[in-house]
Amino acid sequence: MQHEMHSLDFEEYLWGKGIGEEVIAVLRESFIQRKPLNPIIHKAMMRNFREYMVVGGMPRVINKFIETGDISKVIQEQKDIINGYRDDVKKYAGTNKNKVQETFDSIPEQLNKKNKRYFLTMLSKEPRMRTYKDSIMWLFDANIASPFYNISAIEFPLSLNEKRNLFKVYMKDTGLLVAMSFGNIQNEVLNGNIEINEGSILENALAEAFVKNGHRLNYYDRKKTNQHGN
Repeated sequence: MQHEMHSLDFEEYLWGKGIGEEVIAVLRESFIQRKPLNPIIHKAMMRNFREYMVVGGMPRVINKFIETGDISKVIQEQKDIINGYRDDVKKYAGTNKNKVQETFDSIPEQLNKKNKRYFLTMLSKEPRMRTYKDSIMWLFDANIASPFYNISAIEFPLSLNEKRNLFKVYMKDTGLLVAMSFGNIQNEVLNGNIEINEGSILENALAEAFVKNGHRLNYYDRKKTNQHGN
């Protein structure tokens, strides 16, 4: 039986920080019963969640943060991982490596848009976009990013209503997205501005959580969408 591997989720991050199971059990019970947390616990968990959005779930990055508490060292570890992804693109993406690199680097900018939709036309005005579509699929197959396809109607099964030419793209690790984003936004997030960059950081973190729990996500736009795609 095959299992898809991910970076650590928020609960696993709390384990790494030494948060006891009794506290996590309180969080779980509060969520299931839809009851508010004790304000002290809520404040502490929100601080941990903001840290998690910045640090992400890569074990070596979490270890560096736990060891040093130094965000600049965290960022350096993240940039090493991102550069490792770029090296993998050069080694394994073949003749499409430049386009794969371009699509990868554009993810933060694309998520900063209000509707978060990924537009291949932002990358090129070429009338034929096949190579760019192949490039974005390479990132999905490499488990670096996740696609979320638009559905034309809220009718089950949703997969039958998917429009594969309309989609959003989220990073599999929000910490890496923060490290790739424009400007030094880590302190903004840590200080509570989780809606920075048009809310893209928080939205990516929530999308990441659903993916790590085995859910397939779609989105529905009530407004009339472009039937011709990207």
